[in-house]
Amino acid sequence: MNSRNLAITGNEPTTSLSNIAVLVEDSLSQLTPDKMEGQMAQPETIFNAPMGSDQVNPSPESLRDLVLRGGDDFWAAGSGQVALEVKGEGGARLLLMGLHAAGFFLVHESKNDSFCSRNPSVAADGHQFVEIHVGGEPMQVPLQNFLDKELAWKVIAGFLRDAKRSPQIEWEVWL
Repeated sequence: MNSRNLAITGNEPTTSLSNIAVLVEDSLSQLTPDKMEGQMAQPETIFNAPMGSDQVNPSPESLRDLVLRGGDDFWAAGSGQVALEVKGEGGARLLLMGLHAAGFFLVHESKNDSFCSRNPSVAADGHQFVEIHVGGEPMQVPLQNFLDKELAWKVIAGFLRDAKRSPQIEWEVWL
């Protein structure tokens, strides 16, 4: 019989709704956490822009474009920081403060701890500071805590995957 011209002649077994329900129950009972691991829904990610607007599950491509090409007109506007928050168990928040001339200062917050970025390729110098404005207030941050745009994007992309602090940079306790 041609699959395009499927005909029911009355001799084939019929499938009732109760049979379908049993099949679905059987299929669901065979799903174990180890079989579902790769199929679990990703946790929700909230992107809070400096001007206060929220976007749920922003595309990594749009975030990459903002990090690599966004200027001070975006990063230094409004509150002066962006928050990326991964919801759910094991969730965390990554605060991003960027200036075209300095790069990005990142703060990773989870449960009871807070760590800020430290660029391993910048020597510690107690005399070099960058002034950023967060919530309208000036804040002096050591230059060694700023990452160039490419490195910052790698750290942010990793955070989007697992909400953890990236091993690609050093982190130090923040406040």
